[in-house]
Amino acid sequence: MGRISAPDGSRRLTGFAGKVRRRVNRLGRSGSVRKVAARSPQRAMFTRRVMVKFSYVKMGGQGLSALKLHTDYIQRDGAGLDAKKGLLYSADETDISPDNFLNDCQNDRHHFRIIVSAEDSRDLVSLIDTTRGLMRLMEQDLETRLGWVAVNHYDTATPHTHIVLRGVKDDGKDLVIPRKYIAYGLRSRAEELVTLELGPMQIKEASLKLARQVTQERFTDLDRCFVRNMSDNIIDLGARPEQGSEWSRRLDIARLKHLSRWGLAEKLSSFQWRLAPDFERVLRSMGERGDIIRTYQKALKAHGIQRSSWGNQIYDPLGDKAEPLLGKVLAIGVRDDVNDKSYMVVDSSKGDALYVDMGGTDNIANVKTGDIVFVEPVTVGPKASDLTIADIAARRGQSYSPAFHASEDPSSSPEYIQAHVRRLEALRRAGQVTRNKDGSWRLPGDYLERAKAYERGRAQRNPVRLRQLTRGSLQAYAQTMGRSWLDEELAGPSGLVNDKGYGRVINSALEKRRAYLAKENLIPSQDAPVTNKVLKELERRDLERAGKQLAQDIGKPYSEMPASGTISGVVRDHIRRPSGKYAVLERAKDFTLAPWRDVLEQRRGLDISGQIRNGQINWQLGRKRGLDIS
Repeated sequence: MGRISAPDGSRRLTGFAGKVRRRVNRLGRSGSVRKVAARSPQRAMFTRRVMVKFSYVKMGGQGLSALKLHTDYIQRDGAGLDAKKGLLYSADETDISPDNFLNDCQNDRHHFRIIVSAEDSRDLVSLIDTTRGLMRLMEQDLETRLGWVAVNHYDTATPHTHIVLRGVKDDGKDLVIPRKYIAYGLRSRAEELVTLELGPMQIKEASLKLARQVTQERFTDLDRCFVRNMSDNIIDLGARPEQGSEWSRRLDIARLKHLSRWGLAEKLSSFQWRLAPDFERVLRSMGERGDIIRTYQKALKAHGIQRSSWGNQIYDPLGDKAEPLLGKVLAIGVRDDVNDKSYMVVDSSKGDALYVDMGGTDNIANVKTGDIVFVEPVTVGPKASDLTIADIAARRGQSYSPAFHASEDPSSSPEYIQAHVRRLEALRRAGQVTRNKDGSWRLPGDYLERAKAYERGRAQRNPVRLRQLTRGSLQAYAQTMGRSWLDEELAGPSGLVNDKGYGRVINSALEKRRAYLAKENLIPSQDAPVTNKVLKELERRDLERAGKQLAQDIGKPYSEMPASGTISGVVRDHIRRPSGKYAVLERAKDFTLAPWRDVLEQRRGLDISGQIRNGQINWQLGRKRGLDIS
């Protein structure tokens, strides 16, 4: 690399690359995580920037199944190089199957999920070699061999790497990583490694990057500097800049002038500017909206669809006038892999197409393009348990305890009271309530408002509830035996379907569905109403067909679930039918099918029983413990 101009802007020459290389080698030989973790998290101005995100995941219960889903997700189609499937690799192998790694993880107590994203990742010769080098440095720092697999993603603006790290050391003991190493130790290692390969960022390169940010409609590095240096939203540029950094001052002034055109900055004097109190939030929203509109337009163009451009193309579930959304999925994907944000573009039954923020990627795991979905906003407000807690605390001097609860409501079961304690524990971790040394809880006077704010924060991470109505062709459901959402729409119109856009397609399918029901003698004529009795008969016939098919595999006869009373059996599996998803409950002499709920997954292979009342099943998930599931 030769001798490079010093990064402080002077004309003095220095072997900077050699210094970086010697520093990396010296840290590598030390083998001490304490030295790396104890270093200051401050970045050198011209060091190559790398973002590292850690997640700690417990392996209890269905942890292995969740890990399999995660490895499948990071290998998803389109995420790899040239829009191919993600390539799974390890320290020694490339393009491997995840099965051996999953088998090794069976008895682990936990694992780590790591995302590494270098700002200049596109300039690296090989992301695979860089990742392997980083993990070798991590092994030196933690003084143990590590078991890991990784996948590189190229489907975002910045290529990045997903790493799954086993939670055990080479001696079989649990792997514990110091907090400081998680916070910035590994990031520092990654930045040194990238800087070693690409060389330190020179003044010309850094200034060009910053110059491009002057007019960008997003929150930039220039704005971050304003946030760090301002006082009472006032930024003072009067101090004389350090020698060699005059160019950065000119960029600051140019950015402030640009912000003033948007009403986000106001010039007070020659050197002082006042920034709007919400300028960071506004800029972040502007950046997100630009990305969203481009994704939205790309989805419509891919399907050759034109929809009215009036109004807002972004679905706002937290708005005061938020309504449920029914339609066909045109596009689905990950908007921000690093911060776990996913999206859908839905062709609405009301004639417009909308971009929907789906929150975490787990929320779209089973959704495919072409599915018909029903989306509704989550409820933002205090839960029923919050109302009970507040009522008891009001009578006890703003204090709550299990003993107080039992005294105020003797009919409450220990499990019911414990559910309220879990709720308070969640709010305590969020800093909303305080737990006393004696195990009681001290509630603030505005407890219900704080509970509402907590739920609103959760809603921003997972803002909607999703229900998949059909999988695949809508027209196929019009000719299928089973209780589908088309039948529910005929029995009780939702008011969400009109005769515009995709609504016309749905209306056509509804007419075909009426003709099919009349043909099967489920209704006397196409004009006859679809009643609840018809819906039950459609479901019964669907499950009867499924039962006959399963009987051959299980070797036992199928018995219909009773309308009331007790239901029990071993949770063998689940099946998907036109009427929905059902659990297969095997018994000594027969088996039955019951509506599936996600909570049953933790009971797979185990006995379960429940009481059927008014169409609802109260599953007994443990000793004297019930959960009402409609």
